[in-house]
Amino acid sequence: MTTYMTRLKRSIWQTWSGLLCCIILPLSQASTAKLDVIYPTLQGGMSAHSFPLSVLHLALEKSGQAYSMQASSTRMTQGRAIIQLKSNQGVTVLWAGTSRQFEQTMQPIRIPIYMGLLGYRLFLINREQQPEFDSINDLQGLQAMIAGQGIGWSDSEILEASNLKVSNTLRQNLMVKLISREIDYFPLGITEIHSAYELNTQRHPSLAVERHLLLHYPFALFFFVHQDNQPLAQAIETGLKAAHQDGSYRKLFDQHPHIQTFLQKNELESRTHIHIPNPFLTDEASNIPPQYLYQME
Repeated sequence: MTTYMTRLKRSIWQTWSGLLCCIILPLSQASTAKLDVIYPTLQGGMSAHSFPLSVLHLALEKSGQAYSMQASSTRMTQGRAIIQLKSNQGVTVLWAGTSRQFEQTMQPIRIPIYMGLLGYRLFLINREQQPEFDSINDLQGLQAMIAGQGIGWSDSEILEASNLKVSNTLRQNLMVKLISREIDYFPLGITEIHSAYELNTQRHPSLAVERHLLLHYPFALFFFVHQDNQPLAQAIETGLKAAHQDGSYRKLFDQHPHIQTFLQKNELESRTHIHIPNPFLTDEASNIPPQYLYQME
């Protein structure tokens, strides 16, 4: 009898052990599965995107998840990258200025890549108009000027909500209209204005970065993944939070040459600041914790 009971207990234990293995092993394998991270190779070169890529790499390292990270095999516009991400083909992560539509159709990681610096806008202008901009010191003065924006850009709605005049056109026509003074200024984030200036100044030598004003509205560049790619979204969010907490993000931010160029070259604190609201942000994007946002001195 004792032998029988021993064998019965052993049989039951072996059966339960097998069942537990069937349950636990897939969970263990899922938690250690390598994340497939494919970011878009954007047209116009990737040098301007070195900071988002550095932040993405840092976040993935801090997440503790195994991953492989590579560029897409073909070059594409941001619009094409968004289409491919939504269809879950060829791209698994991208970075873009947020909008309600983007946050509804893709999975956002709501920790700003640039600490909200994309909401600080400088202007490309015809250098002959600098004296006109020198005389502007408030929103009312800026409302007399005409801003240029690309067709379909969410920034147009933000500007128009504060009664700023906007002319929408194809991006490739913006510089021509600026030089011919059909528009007065082309607002761009401080993270992108100098690359746009350098790209166009030889063809349009009268182009200049306006020296007096700084327009600000709440805006952020987020990482986005496919709506169903929860493992990658969780890894990026976990890694970003960890990087902020241990100071490694701020170290990257303070030491990255692009960030230093943005902050030092433009003398932001000495400019006249014009603040306008952004009524088109989601509630979540409007309530980002202050530790994730750059504090202008």
